[in-house]
Amino acid sequence: MDTALPQVYMGKGVIILTYACNLKCSFCYAASEVFDRPGTMSLNEARRSVDFLDSIGIKTFTLLGGEPTVFKHLLEVVAYSRERGMGPWVVTNGTRICEPGFAQSLIDAGLKGGCVSLHGHSAEEHDRATLIAGSYYAAMKAIAMAVERDWPLFPMLTVMDSNISSVLKVVNNLIRAGCKTIYINYGIPNIVKSLDTGIDASPQALARVSEQLFLMQDDLGVRFIFNREKNKVPLCHFNHDLLKDMFEAGVIGTGCEAVQGNSVIVEPGGTILGCSHWVEHPLLNIYKNYEALELLEPEEFWEQWATGRPKEFRDELRYFPYEECEDCGWRKDRKCFGGCKVWQSAGALPKLRAFDDLNNSLPDNNPILGRLALPVLTELK
Repeated sequence: MDTALPQVYMGKGVIILTYACNLKCSFCYAASEVFDRPGTMSLNEARRSVDFLDSIGIKTFTLLGGEPTVFKHLLEVVAYSRERGMGPWVVTNGTRICEPGFAQSLIDAGLKGGCVSLHGHSAEEHDRATLIAGSYYAAMKAIAMAVERDWPLFPMLTVMDSNISSVLKVVNNLIRAGCKTIYINYGIPNIVKSLDTGIDASPQALARVSEQLFLMQDDLGVRFIFNREKNKVPLCHFNHDLLKDMFEAGVIGTGCEAVQGNSVIVEPGGTILGCSHWVEHPLLNIYKNYEALELLEPEEFWEQWATGRPKEFRDELRYFPYEECEDCGWRKDRKCFGGCKVWQSAGALPKLRAFDDLNNSLPDNNPILGRLALPVLTELK
């Protein structure tokens, strides 16, 4: 990417309304006590964050936390976004979705869609991750209500070491609940060193799981979506022909927002992050006067986004883990930047393979990451 360009096409944005949460997930990087920054937005600050995204061309965005449904002004923010012609999504643990009338009020106010997070196939497995008893049943109840009432809320399983062997059990539970679309999120190392819990699964294992689920979806009668806006797993870890089918089906994404600079994440206080996982790496601020909530003008943002700390951050992350990446056709097409940079930072990436300009595997590279790898979900056979 030419980071000297004054403006890039912006994809989906993120607004972190609050770092507060009603669960205590052991692996979560979004813990307000870790940061010396404001933990929750005011209503006016949330509205100004929506205004800012609109001003730089972002029309679809995700409301995150913490847990966004504990933000007391969530309904007003959703309604305000609809008034501006924008489409907000939400990622939630589902605990408040179960409350009578809560989810329907969000839908009526203009919520475009969302995901309910799952971390296991049972209360024991899920609640061990969230550290709150009953959170699994709340999430599953929220998912069942969404199916019954045709809400655009979908289950999202974060695949990590603690649940990778039970992915099919989670899928079976969701199928029995009537789900037709299941989002698959990839657990990665935690960039916050004080919260390094090691819950991530290996990139190769995540690729194997994704391939197998994709091949099974017609028989199962469901559609799996794997990180559609980006892709945390290096593309060379996938079977090449199968990956092309996944691209054609529109169920897997490419690129890296942190490297490409095509998304912004707005925190409480107006801080902009290049990626929601890089929470200790603020790049700039949407306000030129925070006390007055006076926003940067679009041209001011684009000038700062193309220079200074934002450019330095992108340049720092543009390196590739191995020489093979430099000549890879996926890189030249800007579809792959060597996998999630958090994995690179943690030194967790294995040897990668390169592809030529036609995206054919180069013969002299490591062959062990293709279909020769043993399936992770052996019970799928």
